[in-house]
Amino acid sequence: ISLIGQVTKPLATEARIPHLCVCTVSWIGDGGYNFTNIPSPEAEAVLWAQEARRRGIKTVALISQDYPSINNHVKALKIEAARAGVAVADEQRFEESVRDFRSIIARAERAHPDVYYVEALQPGLDMLGEQLAMRASAMSQRSSRHPSVTDRSFSRARGTPTATCATWPSSDALKRSTPTRGSR
Repeated sequence: ISLIGQVTKPLATEARIPHLCVCTVSWIGDGGYNFTNIPSPEAEAVLWAQEARRRGIKTVALISQDYPSINNHVKALKIEAARAGVAVADEQRFEESVRDFRSIIARAERAHPDVYYVEALQPGLDMLGEQLAMRASAMSQRSSRHPSVTDRSFSRARGTPTATCATWPSSDALKRSTPTRGSR
């Protein structure tokens, strides 16, 4: 939607027609004829970093689709994570056409992050999430302390109407603790 907003902005300004872009690209909203209605990536990143600090998260692996509004979220998250003392252990972007995420997950896992920050459009997000869950399930089956991956908790937050981001516990985090259903 942000790409459409970028094209529509000059047309709306020239025609003097109000334009509401459902996006997080802050420069599209000029307050004259063009407006956005989703919190900025910076505002979302501040809240994510505060929650990460509250939960004792020290490292994060970023896995995201290469897409303008998602790239803005990741850029803001990196800045706020650094301010909060959360190190980026690994960062990878993937194209929309990717369907097999195993090598991406394996590389991120080698960095030993506390959590994965994942953001993508559909259907990539669901595929990546399923592959992360399969990997976490395989890890939990190796340890009697972690009987089921479905017992883990993770936070979900809306990125844009067409993208969702999720914070997933890494396999190292699964080894360190046994989350309970509904824990925060």
